[in-house]
Amino acid sequence: MGQDRPLLILENLSIGYNAVLASEISASINAGEVIAVLGPSGVGKTTLVRTIAGLIEPIGGRVDLHVDRRGGWGISHKSSVWCDMQVCTTTST
Repeated sequence: MGQDRPLLILENLSIGYNAVLASEISASINAGEVIAVLGPSGVGKTTLVRTIAGLIEPIGGRVDLHVDRRGGWGISHKSSVWCDMQVCTTTST
């Protein structure tokens, strides 16, 4: 794939809405890796995915998503987000 950097980098990420649901989340995901987000109801799994997709601002830390735009619908945000049934990607505007 010729990718020198990970597709996704999470650094000391804190997620939630009015209160922190999860914090100190750090990960580096490379092309071809398969991951799973597991946990009991209410711990922030969906909030994590929505934060990575750019739909929710992180409370703290950093999300770097390095993938090409795939088409679909857009959301006006600090970044532009496009989603289809398979992939959600964020690109800087």
